[in-house]
Amino acid sequence: MYPNAFSFPSDVNSRKLLIKTDSSVLVSSVTLNSIVAIGMIGCKSNKNHFLRGYYQMLERIEPEAIICFGDPFDEMEGNIIVVDYLKSRKEVR
Repeated sequence: MYPNAFSFPSDVNSRKLLIKTDSSVLVSSVTLNSIVAIGMIGCKSNKNHFLRGYYQMLERIEPEAIICFGDPFDEMEGNIIVVDYLKSRKEVR
């Protein structure tokens, strides 16, 4: 899903992250050294593509921490805070 990721400076404290997929382009401005959140649902079937985008994100954003909803891959680096997705859901009555 993330074979072509590029960034370009938008100001001193943030970077624009441009991710090209087969059918769309995502442009997002993310503050450097910020805390980011990712979800692992649906990533297991496309592990290589996910990891390419993940490493691009690490390189370009240099996040302080990564909140990971679900079980991270063993290959994932960084300050990962794992959150159990099912336990984090709000109970609906």
